[in-house]
Amino acid sequence: MTLNTAPRTLSIGRQHFLLIAALFAMMTSPAYAWDYDFRGYLGYVAVDSDDGFSCNNKACKGVFDESLFYGLSASIHGEHLGAQVIVSQDLEEDPDISLAQATWRQQLFSMDLGLRAGKIIVPLGLYGSQRITPTTQPGLVFPQSFLLNAYYDILTLSEEGLGIDLRGDILGFKAAYYEPEDVLSQRTVTTPGSPGPLDFLLGGLLGLDAPTGLGGTPPQQATVVDEYTNKAAYIGVDYRSDNYLADAGWIRQEVNNIELDAYNAGIQTSIGNLQPSIEVFELKFRDSNSKIEGISLNFLYSGDKWQTFLSGVTLDLETNDTQELVLGGVYFWGETGQLSTRVTWHRLDGDYPGVTTGIDKADALGVAVGYSWD
Repeated sequence: MTLNTAPRTLSIGRQHFLLIAALFAMMTSPAYAWDYDFRGYLGYVAVDSDDGFSCNNKACKGVFDESLFYGLSASIHGEHLGAQVIVSQDLEEDPDISLAQATWRQQLFSMDLGLRAGKIIVPLGLYGSQRITPTTQPGLVFPQSFLLNAYYDILTLSEEGLGIDLRGDILGFKAAYYEPEDVLSQRTVTTPGSPGPLDFLLGGLLGLDAPTGLGGTPPQQATVVDEYTNKAAYIGVDYRSDNYLADAGWIRQEVNNIELDAYNAGIQTSIGNLQPSIEVFELKFRDSNSKIEGISLNFLYSGDKWQTFLSGVTLDLETNDTQELVLGGVYFWGETGQLSTRVTWHRLDGDYPGVTTGIDKADALGVAVGYSWD
């Protein structure tokens, strides 16, 4: 079975529509004192990449394929209640709601307690907690790896769920129960052919076992796509100080009666303007004991109006290894950095099953120009 991680295009469902309507009703209501924030971005990325391979994941956009992209984020928070909606997509597809959640916050034993429900994003690991924010495009806050984006999309993007956060001054505890995005399972079905009169003759003379279709019906092959709704649970802990951020998490997920575990552990520090981080992760199928192991190493250096970044990722897929190197930088114009340009070079060596096919040391150079506002 091949897992196709490219999610289906989502329409705005009833529960998401009601949440958005409630969000804007609260924003415009004079009866309550609410703090609200509205921001967005719009940009275009031109890509020059090697040919000879196929890429069927939304993470391909902007890396191997050119893309005109946009995003909107709206949030509102009162003393205890709040809500947030993030819409992000390539203009070739319908709008996709990345996040649509209602939140509730309260003090509990000198700690901040938060509950969120709706279409949540599960913050698995350092990269998972930082990659999907309103500022990731066009203004980068973290190197955007093609392999890591494709990997985390399998695990952390939900259709609906419930999350809880309990945070003190240094330590934080996180948990969630949710339904990840529907998974498409693609399989090839072969229908046997029926023998014809010449098959009996040729079969006897040549010793053929399978029908040739001469005078009969040849075998037929068809691709069948099955859609499964899966369920998952997450638990994590993080440590935050002025100079360090450490995060560890675990996900148990079930996809069509196939159980898998995903583990992440990483640490990030600050050395002046430099932010290096390292993270290790593993995805293990419980029935077969087959697994994916990986490690990512990232460096981000920030100036007054510019950033440069370097990211290296390697995945051990048991049957083959896949590596990615990301190098680039972004420059911001204006005091608020509303206009920016970004140059990124990706080198991918090896395939990622279900995501890419036929890749052998593929290079891609992307130049993006974007505008953001709030």
